[in-house]
Amino acid sequence: MSVPRRLREGLARRVRHVTGPAPGLIFSLQAGMSRRPAVAYLGEGTGWVIDEIGRTLRREIGDRYLIHIGRDYRGYRGITLHFGSTPLYLKRRRFLKVHPSNRLLFTWTHGLPSNPDPNIQQQITLLPEGVARAERVHVWTTTARDFLLGRGVGPEKIVHIPLGVDAQTFRPPAPAERAAARARLGIPEGAICIGSFQKDSPGWDNSSREMKWIKGPDVLADALERLAGQYRLFVLLTSPARGYLISRLERAGIPYRHDVLASPAELPPYYHALDLYLITSRDEGGPMSLLEAMASGVPVVSTRMGMPKDVIRHGENGMLAEIEDVDGLVESACRLLDAPELAGRIAQAARETVRAYDWPLIADKYARMLYNLAPET
Repeated sequence: MSVPRRLREGLARRVRHVTGPAPGLIFSLQAGMSRRPAVAYLGEGTGWVIDEIGRTLRREIGDRYLIHIGRDYRGYRGITLHFGSTPLYLKRRRFLKVHPSNRLLFTWTHGLPSNPDPNIQQQITLLPEGVARAERVHVWTTTARDFLLGRGVGPEKIVHIPLGVDAQTFRPPAPAERAAARARLGIPEGAICIGSFQKDSPGWDNSSREMKWIKGPDVLADALERLAGQYRLFVLLTSPARGYLISRLERAGIPYRHDVLASPAELPPYYHALDLYLITSRDEGGPMSLLEAMASGVPVVSTRMGMPKDVIRHGENGMLAEIEDVDGLVESACRLLDAPELAGRIAQAARETVRAYDWPLIADKYARMLYNLAPET
């Protein structure tokens, strides 16, 4: 006889409640026997960006810090405890109370008063409480830094370290690699291939036709529809939860391919197939795809927010348009698509820019500026 789903989920929650502290207790014992300072990095357990950052930090600075990647905050004692994003630290309308023997850090990825998401508004309302408990607040962008400063967070408490990229994995393709990638992905001969690899609907499948407002899939769809009237377009999508955008593409008759990949290691051929990468978000902590596209030699057109605002110099290593400016996005995309030499120069400059964001350099900043709580020099 099968067990009802609600009963199974309830039993699983009870088991997690009992066993949840065990990894933290075990790691704390290991930390007591190690000569390296200990850091527990708490991620989502979804294999998405936050978790990937934790794995990368363990790989890059694991010789200097004993790093454990977990989900449950309980059980840790006498270590540095780093929540990889604010929602992991804020549960059921309160910030989690970690054991006072731990040094608490958390990453404020993004969140502005203009965001209608009630979860973001709750984070903003409760921000003073969370900051008071933490020794440092880590941000990826100057927008997040300036927001926190405007909310009265002391500059000595904020550590600005941007996202990084593996500049060896993400690199421009040889002509044969590009041709092979386009053939394998079924991109028609002569089509302009535009990429978007960011989750922008709720959930983890395509069942929802709603959109995540901050990701701007409505702006993206408007821009793609305009571009489809001028070019033979093919849209390449990865990541889960693209239901809203897919419904818009199908309604407009724009051909596309959507693949959900098992890991970031599968992404490089998708960038190799692109002519342009388009970012239309209203607010971002990243996105990670900005640096991946730039490292892969793909020209980027983006709205002026998040890391694009910090990284792109308009007309030099990418193109920027104001938030929700469909006309500006389309105009910049057309400039690049109609002038291959300009697109090539911008792509080359972008590749040079991201050298400063290579993960070994960024992870070293985590080690020096965040985990040892030393001031930035």
